[in-house]
Amino acid sequence: MTKFNSLKVEETDSAVVSAGEVEIHKQNGAVLSVEAGKDTEGTFRIVYSKDEGDLEITQNGNCILSLKKGAVDDVDSGDITVTLAKGWNYFVLSGDDCTCEYRVVLTPSDISEILSGGAGSIDVK
Repeated sequence: MTKFNSLKVEETDSAVVSAGEVEIHKQNGAVLSVEAGKDTEGTFRIVYSKDEGDLEITQNGNCILSLKKGAVDDVDSGDITVTLAKGWNYFVLSGDDCTCEYRVVLTPSDISEILSGGAGSIDVK
């Protein structure tokens, strides 16, 4: 069963930050979820360390990043441009049995459009 061993989400003056450790097994896990007040652009960035399993990150069901294969330490994805749709947007980690430590930074073009945020949901569709 997928579980988050640690998880912290906070909003800064310009970004939403989520950090933690998750064990991915049969279900996926949302490393970040944000509610946008209107459609807006932004950048998504993840720094991660993981063991052997293959993982990917989807945003609302669309793959935005395949994590490096095999065990890796402190990999930085760089900025990935994303469109946040009005309503809830889920950034979900899924894949093979794998443990992953991560720090996600989502920087919307207008932080005031982020109404709320969270993480840790399991088996997000």
